[in-house]
Amino acid sequence: MKQNRLKYHKRELSQRQLEFLEIFRNKSCLVTKACRAAKLSRAMFYRWLEQPAFKSKVEGTKLDVKDFGEDALFDLMRKGNPAAVIFFNKCRNKDRGYIEKSEQSIEHKGEGFKLIIEAPDEQEKNK
Repeated sequence: MKQNRLKYHKRELSQRQLEFLEIFRNKSCLVTKACRAAKLSRAMFYRWLEQPAFKSKVEGTKLDVKDFGEDALFDLMRKGNPAAVIFFNKCRNKDRGYIEKSEQSIEHKGEGFKLIIEAPDEQEKNK
């Protein structure tokens, strides 16, 4: 049985898998939606993920979708969308002070917990 499993891992992707990957991309890498659209069980999808070639394509597709989203965000910023600019700065420029709250992890006697200190916003300061 192990021999058969190794052969399964080494073979190229089937036409069905290639078709699924296209659907997966079009469904923004949402497994349930892609499986439903492809009439494929989630169990089969996860069995396919055991195949390195398929798993590699899935991970590549996920990266492509992330790039698409990031590019769309940059397009909005180029158009001067204030919400996009704020979102980008809060996510990518925390190290430059674009942050609403500070997070620190403190470990105590082997048990970790997170201490979150929120700075009051300007409106609360003026009250």
